Amino acid sequence: MQRILGTRNGTILVGAIAAILAAAILLAYVAQYRDSVQQDQKPVSVLVAGQLIPQGTTGDVIGGQEMYTVSNIQAKRVEDGAITDPNSLKGKVAKDDLFPGKQLTESDFKPLDGSEVGSKLVKYDRAIAMPADSAHGLVGYVQAGDRVDVIAGFVIEGADGKQHPVQKAIMQGILVLDAPESASSGGMASSNSSSNIVLQMSDKQAADLAFASDNGKVWLTLRPKTGAEQSAPPLVTLDTILFGVKPIAITNAYKRLYQRALNGGN
Repeated sequence: MQRILGTRNGTILVGAIAAILAAAILLAYVAQYRDSVQQDQKPVSVLVAGQLIPQGTTGDVIGGQEMYTVSNIQAKRVEDGAITDPNSLKGKVAKDDLFPGKQLTESDFKPLDGSEVGSKLVKYDRAIAMPADSAHGLVGYVQAGDRVDVIAGFVIEGADGKQHPVQKAIMQGILVLDAPESASSGGMASSNSSSNIVLQMSDKQAADLAFASDNGKVWLTLRPKTGAEQSAPPLVTLDTILFGVKPIAITNAYKRLYQRALNGGN
């Protein structure tokens, strides 16, 4: 090396090699920088709040109601933990209000713990607590997530002046949001104890159930987990049970009584 550097040509050669190496390093740096810039500018599809997402809204509701949009955002502007797959919202709930335009991130959500009853409701959905004893409400057997039919029983006065008991399934396929494991801590639920069962239904159905619960007697019947079918709900009376006939007499008697009431008792 000393012999090479001791000559003019040798010094020029070493300088040329150093220049080539410097140029190669510079080119590599420029290429890497260009790739980095291109990567930062590359669009990434992320979920963005398309409307106000209130605190406590579940991922299922957000997805089902399409409360988000998919936006292509430059990679350098994507927030840490940004959500790119809508399926990742399942089983989660919003921790705070998320305003329109907000990128949805993992830190905006927490796992569902089963207590967010109201967060499952949308539009005309309502949650209503129905007080029921262990027999009428199947307490200890009905669980959250089950589907039930609601049977209401009343005692009405017919045109003949007599009291007539009637029953009918007024709702079918109602979702159970919450139900006690047992009406008592002693294992078998007591038939005299009362518990609240929370059901999801429409606002009109909720009013009907409230009336039936206050003015009659309500039963819940458990539906199959899958493949449930249903018949047209019949009106059940003593005649239909004992003689297997249609409840024409009680229906007509009640219609006449109702029409008389509308006419001022005439």
